[in-house]
Amino acid sequence: MGLDPNKALETLALFVGIDVKTVVQAAIVTLNADLRFEQCERKEELFATNPANGVAYQAMHALEGQAIVRVAEALGKDAGLLPEGTDLRRKADLVCHRDAISHAYTTGDAWRKKAMQEFAESDRQWLDRKAALVWDMWRSLDEVLVERGLERREMTVGIGSQHAAILHLIMRTSVKPDVEIPTEQSMLEHLQKFRDDYIKLLENAPDGRNTEAEARSRARKEALRQRWSKSD
Repeated sequence: MGLDPNKALETLALFVGIDVKTVVQAAIVTLNADLRFEQCERKEELFATNPANGVAYQAMHALEGQAIVRVAEALGKDAGLLPEGTDLRRKADLVCHRDAISHAYTTGDAWRKKAMQEFAESDRQWLDRKAALVWDMWRSLDEVLVERGLERREMTVGIGSQHAAILHLIMRTSVKPDVEIPTEQSMLEHLQKFRDDYIKLLENAPDGRNTEAEARSRARKEALRQRWSKSD
């Protein structure tokens, strides 16, 4: 016998809320590292490597991926936390991301489900703003709680000294040894301001899609297919 539907929803909100927060926090840190690298006009002079190559960056990326898998699993039938007949926005997208993360070497037509074939064909596992998907899912869950007369779950995405320390480590290990970088305190102040703007961005673009980049990716793949077909 399963949980009472309302109790199940409250439990779901309790569990996924932690992971939603983790996804957004990790995305804020890694995106800041990406921007500092991409917007630098003196890359060759200042950087020894792309920040994404470092262990600290990859650890945050892995943490984000693990949290996305947990969210998608919590929404699944086996978890028994989402009452039958209750649908949440972005659930299908998150399931696709879970599958892509969990089966990293499955590509293209190897996916049995058409939805996953289309997802992979557009390179959405790389191009989606995943934080937008989990954030919109969370807002959808909050709406369901309110509709059922249940208590809302306030979401506060805290950015603290540990996040600044990780960003500082990412940058320290990606620039050349003699290059000065901002202090952890200045990074913390920047991250906290960036957090507010980033959440507004997530809410303004809830589908997480980068349609222009998807179109470019499909065009590149089609060009390669045509080149290969001519060489056969």
